[in-house]
Amino acid sequence: KGFLVDRVFRVEDKNLWSAYALQRKSIGNSMMEQGKQHPTSAVSTWRDWMREELLGDQLSNEVFLFHGTQHEVTDVILSSGYGLDERVSKLSGHLGAGVYLAENSSKSDEYCTPDADGLCCMFLVRAALGSPYETTAKMTNQRRPPAGSDSRLFDSVIALTRETHPGSFLQWHREFVVYDRRQAYPEFLIQYR
Repeated sequence: KGFLVDRVFRVEDKNLWSAYALQRKSIGNSMMEQGKQHPTSAVSTWRDWMREELLGDQLSNEVFLFHGTQHEVTDVILSSGYGLDERVSKLSGHLGAGVYLAENSSKSDEYCTPDADGLCCMFLVRAALGSPYETTAKMTNQRRPPAGSDSRLFDSVIALTRETHPGSFLQWHREFVVYDRRQAYPEFLIQYR
């Protein structure tokens, strides 16, 4: 199925942005203290022009990813003051209760339901992944990323696919999950058919 973009809106919410910017800075500082660095080019949505034009802090492993949602939930996301809220996610999800993101719009489209006119909504999200935990196994009932060998929590989770890791529960598209809504800023709303 091909998508036809109808409109794109830039989301401007000062409070959500401030919360995101503070969390991004905190993650970047933590990464620097630990001597960790994760290249943002590790996601397929990355383009070189983003480094200067859009992304503010590479220390936090900041990337753009897609988030699909039901059409009727879009207004709640934009007007609630909470943005993408991990608290409304199901614990029974493959990676627990978090904000699910994808580098492939076709994966995010799986979570979209159209309105009566066939219009769907998806967000292009600025996300601070920090130090991600990579997995091929389901992690239901999670409310936060696991801890590493140094007992510090990872900042996000990336579910790998069978394409690169045989035995993974995911077949085609990687999924990215942050468990703190302050790590995900819904920067653009994309309406499409």
